[in-house]
Amino acid sequence: FPIFTNEDLRYRKIKEDTQEQSRAVVIAMMDVSGSMGELKKYLARSMLFWLIEFLKRLYHQVEVRFIVHHTTARVVPEDDFFRTVESGGTSCYTAYEKAIGLVDVEYPPESWNVYVWHFSDGEDWDSEKTVEELKKLLSKGINMVGYGEIKPEEEYENRSRGPRGLWNVFKENFPLKELKLQQFTNMEVLTGPNELPLLCVKLESPEHIMPALKTFLKKDRWAS
Repeated sequence: FPIFTNEDLRYRKIKEDTQEQSRAVVIAMMDVSGSMGELKKYLARSMLFWLIEFLKRLYHQVEVRFIVHHTTARVVPEDDFFRTVESGGTSCYTAYEKAIGLVDVEYPPESWNVYVWHFSDGEDWDSEKTVEELKKLLSKGINMVGYGEIKPEEEYENRSRGPRGLWNVFKENFPLKELKLQQFTNMEVLTGPNELPLLCVKLESPEHIMPALKTFLKKDRWAS
């Protein structure tokens, strides 16, 4: 007969081991209009590349959707996004419309952590419409909208003509406050209150890339 020991008679129950997995989507939007020169595009592409790489380390699953815009916007593959060279005027609201469509159809905030990052030189021929679309996007309950306005220092001179920059338009239409950075006092930053996850950063040179990244990626900036 087999000999049973206490170890053989011990009752064992299989316990299901569950592990929560988080996922995020980055909607990267870039102005490719005629006013976006090589330096501006370099700053925009550098920021977006490192922002995406960081989130890939933070979340188990990260999807990235790419939108380019001038007077119209379109969703493009990653290679086209980082290589596209176009010209024409600028209607930034078209990019926000595309982002809203992606959130509504493919990435509901109930199931996804949604980050929308937009980089432009601020020239916008229909800024009121852009504000309207941005408000719609923020009302969706997404994690964050980050706006980077790229203004190389030399372009501040002799700019009396042309449309108002989005930076000033956002300041007038949203309850944003200036954020002072201890180490980079010359970089302008605007941030919304807890109920408004909107962050704006002004980039004037490659030296602003690192502090801007740290500002965009600060943990627990807004209460959930």
